Amino acid sequence: HLNKTPGFKERVASLQVLVLDEVDQLAGHMFKAAIQEILAQLPSSAQRQALFYSATMSDDVDELVKSSLKADYTYVDVIQSSDISVPDQIDQTYLLVRTEEMTLALWKALLAAKRYDDADPKVVVILMTGRIASYYAEAFQKSGTGLEVFEIHARLKQNKRTAESDRFRDASSGILFTSDVS
Repeated sequence: HLNKTPGFKERVASLQVLVLDEVDQLAGHMFKAAIQEILAQLPSSAQRQALFYSATMSDDVDELVKSSLKADYTYVDVIQSSDISVPDQIDQTYLLVRTEEMTLALWKALLAAKRYDDADPKVVVILMTGRIASYYAEAFQKSGTGLEVFEIHARLKQNKRTAESDRFRDASSGILFTSDVS
């Protein structure tokens, strides 16, 4: 919009309040350059108020906050560490892989989960978009894993997401493909 919408650059130059949600996504490599370009067009942090919301505080988020907020900004953590608990029987893991390696890595992780559990596991795979979650749900339905496949993402109507969530919750095993904005 900065360069393609007439008058947009001039309008953001007088911005008084900046609100960014999903800052962990915006600060990541996919949007980082665009966000920095937009922030460069805004009034200085001394001349505007900013509210940043993020579910996670990564180094990228920290870097963005320090480079675009007042030095004396206030950090508010609404979830205390003591509020977060994961039942002992749930193993949480994550893996960062290049896009072209994702399918193989996911397949290997699923096979490892099946070996580890000695039964069919219950797995949640969180992907970047609803389109990707839908793609993997369809692919794994056809893959012959023997696991029931579930999908929840913003591209589905709310009643379908709710029904799918209930089905996954009630299932003893399966693989749920979801996006982070489900």
